[in-house]
Amino acid sequence: MEGGLVIDAAGRVACAPPPPVAALLFGRPVAEAAEMLPRLFSLCRQTQAVAALLALGLGLPEGAGAALNREILRDHLSRLLVLWPRLLDLPGAAMPEGWDAPAVARAAVFGPGRGCPATLAELERWIAAGAGVAPLAGALRARFAPRVACSCGPDNSAAGRHAGATLLREIAGAWGQGPLWRLAGRLLDIEAVLAGRMPPARRIAPGEAFAPSARGAYRLRVEVTEGRVTGLERRTPTDDMAAPGGTLEQALAMTPPADRALVVTLFDPCVPVRFAAGACHA
Repeated sequence: MEGGLVIDAAGRVACAPPPPVAALLFGRPVAEAAEMLPRLFSLCRQTQAVAALLALGLGLPEGAGAALNREILRDHLSRLLVLWPRLLDLPGAAMPEGWDAPAVARAAVFGPGRGCPATLAELERWIAAGAGVAPLAGALRARFAPRVACSCGPDNSAAGRHAGATLLREIAGAWGQGPLWRLAGRLLDIEAVLAGRMPPARRIAPGEAFAPSARGAYRLRVEVTEGRVTGLERRTPTDDMAAPGGTLEQALAMTPPADRALVVTLFDPCVPVRFAAGACHA
């Protein structure tokens, strides 16, 4: 689902028709299809490239896993350092020089000599110290009261990937699966990338593959007949969050209209979003 989202005045999410990816690739040789798929989309190209190669049984080139992790790290850093602070009236920063070096990324996000908080108490101390992107976490905590802009249940996101971690379990218990929970998921994802603990892309079955992305899990299924693509299904994190009754609708139902645009940005769908009249105003 890549066609875009429309949010109505009640916070319901409608999906525009996605582009005809399967039709574009139908009948193409598998190598050509694997090359074309990531070029059709502007985001998460490495994720889509890796998933396509695995699903089609073509194997991964050397360094593909490292390139995928670098893409995830870049996406997280651009949100935490550049985009989201400005939405909360905080000073935005540029991507630091050498951002993909672990020491540089950790210092930019957590502060010099620091790592990711492991518990809610550690998170509170980190916010109080103001290191790295702690002011962003503090601004979200102040902006959204407990249980506001929350979803429940399984969540195909960076936070959902780490839902069993102590930090996220404690935040979910005290605040709900809301903005602070989602930001903390990004922090844990950054730590996982830098420590080499990100779940690797893998072939699930012949013609099916999974690959991680900054937004969650990306799944691809391809049918091949005599070396040519005859069917294709993609499932992105945006498909899951924007499903009827999905996590985005759940969160918007618990969000004042004035904050809905910010909440959608924190969910970070990979498609354009349009708000109908009255959908995001007080």
